[in-house]
Amino acid sequence: PNRARRNSGIVRVTPEDDRLRRKWFRDGHVWVCPDRAEDDWYWMLLALIRNVRVLTMDGMRDHKLRLFQRSSHFSRWKAQQMVCYDFVYPDTPERALPTEVLLKEPPAYSIEIQQHGHRWHLPYGDDHQQGSWLCLSLNAPQGEC
Repeated sequence: PNRARRNSGIVRVTPEDDRLRRKWFRDGHVWVCPDRAEDDWYWMLLALIRNVRVLTMDGMRDHKLRLFQRSSHFSRWKAQQMVCYDFVYPDTPERALPTEVLLKEPPAYSIEIQQHGHRWHLPYGDDHQQGSWLCLSLNAPQGEC
């Protein structure tokens, strides 16, 4: 169809948007899941087969996947595969379309406590994405952190 759903109603899709959508489908960049399908399985398979990251806001809260979420290996893999996004809207109320899309890339390393020899590295602060780490050294020679 020529429209897309939004919380505030229906927004028209421009011809340029439609051309881009068609190109994504033609080039195999978009997978469509059947109705009532467990979509998480589709994007996980795609990420494994093609070794790609996935643009999603899905928190993977499906009940059937809770078993996997207890695994630290799965949680680490998931964190490296998911690129989240957000929209920036103008301050003026007369224009409802977003003016910018912000992408939140996964970190280059896992944001969790890490140990290397006698050193422990602990992420801290409000936003661990900023790279704030505390280095604790237990009986290690000075200057190893």
